[in-house]
Amino acid sequence: MQMFSRTNIISVGMVACLLGFFIAFTCVVEGSSEEKAEQEFAETQRALDKCEIGFSDGIRRYRRVIKKYPESEVSARAFYAIGDLFEKLGEMEKASTAYMSVIESYPDSGWFSPAVQDLYRIGCYLFNLKEERFFKNTYEQAGKIFRKILEVAPSIENAGEIQYRVGYCSLELGEYEGAASEFQKVIDSYPEEPWLEKAEHKLGVSFFKQSLPAQRDQTMTDKAIVQFTRFLREYPESQFVENVKEKLSILRERTAEKLYSICLFYLKQKEKKAFLFYCQELIHRFPDTEWAELARELLET
Repeated sequence: MQMFSRTNIISVGMVACLLGFFIAFTCVVEGSSEEKAEQEFAETQRALDKCEIGFSDGIRRYRRVIKKYPESEVSARAFYAIGDLFEKLGEMEKASTAYMSVIESYPDSGWFSPAVQDLYRIGCYLFNLKEERFFKNTYEQAGKIFRKILEVAPSIENAGEIQYRVGYCSLELGEYEGAASEFQKVIDSYPEEPWLEKAEHKLGVSFFKQSLPAQRDQTMTDKAIVQFTRFLREYPESQFVENVKEKLSILRERTAEKLYSICLFYLKQKEKKAFLFYCQELIHRFPDTEWAELARELLET
């Protein structure tokens, strides 16, 4: 029994020694890896600073660091440095991808906030290229960037502006239903000027773009009329007033034409009561349209 106990004590001691050795070895290896990552990053940085290598070579070296030490804090810096180099090369889409990698893979890194700010700057750059026809998909890329910023930093100081830009990008890409949803988010969640006024206007434009010809369903036409009418009431001095009035005139004519076609339908069906109702409705709501004048002629005859 005594021999058995002494053997157990020896075995426990050996396990403890081995465990201690393993922990110490692991710490040394981890420390060594971090040091090597720092060293390789610094060497690349020095080579770039001394112009011994070009930006493309720098990007390749930083990528090797990331591949070899993916869990290291240095890899976050390497992704950020890659984004910076792509910006210097004028490849904004690749730069934004690198900054997104920092945000998605290293959210606790000290490079998270700088990456968000640089993403915002690139998004605005792409957004402002809207008049340059030779740049393709700039709105698509800008919208992607702005959405990512709102996803990872929803309480960012200029969230209202960013949300408005998301809607604007969708509108320019012809995604009118999605654009309306994005502008509504500005109105509901970020009622700040001037973005609230702009969002109210663009919400009406989003409805206007979905309005169908008079022979078809007029749900979106009615929504646009309501939105534009409210806009004129709330922002009578807005820079968008003339634009809104022009669009309202088109929408009113479209709705009046729809009502006139209904009048003709009930006249043909000899439904006198319904015919009179829609004629009077048309004349009352849209008295200054050509369709109201035609309805008056129908009533006289």
